[in-house]
Amino acid sequence: MLAKLLRPQADFASLLLRAGLASIFIVHGAIKVAQIAPLMNLSLAAQTALGWTELICGLVMIPGVLSRLSALVLAVLQVGAIATETYPYAMGGLVIRRQGVDWRQVGPEYNLVLILMCLSLIVLGSGSLSIDAALKRMILGKKRGKAAPPAAAAAAAAAGDGQPAAVNGGIQAAEAASPLGR
Repeated sequence: MLAKLLRPQADFASLLLRAGLASIFIVHGAIKVAQIAPLMNLSLAAQTALGWTELICGLVMIPGVLSRLSALVLAVLQVGAIATETYPYAMGGLVIRRQGVDWRQVGPEYNLVLILMCLSLIVLGSGSLSIDAALKRMILGKKRGKAAPPAAAAAAAAAGDGQPAAVNGGIQAAEAASPLGR
């Protein structure tokens, strides 16, 4: 049990990254789409397009559809956010006033963390707990031919040595005919 806990769990890590990134970008994208006035140094049309991109990438990331592509798009958007929004405040620190902190005047640290999360997802991929993995299994299964029906797999397992049932049958018949037997 402890050995299993200590092994890397890449599929679970990918699922956690997808869920975290999706939750961030779905919320931020929805906020940008819902606004009737620009929030940033962008036109309302550009902000809405940005919001829809974040929202759609976040939504497809949850089930794991084109996660690497979505993560790449979101990483590029974050580089743009640093260049246009947060870079000027990189070394200034937070300015705290009586009214509180102006959240728009923060450095690029948050954007950098999002970029690293996106890059991690690009490296890991969607993982086996995703639609991407299910589609890959379906496509590879079609290229290799149909998978053995469950009954054939059970027969192979019952044969005991991991060989397909037809191979085991042939081996067992040859062994029975041999004077040495099994």
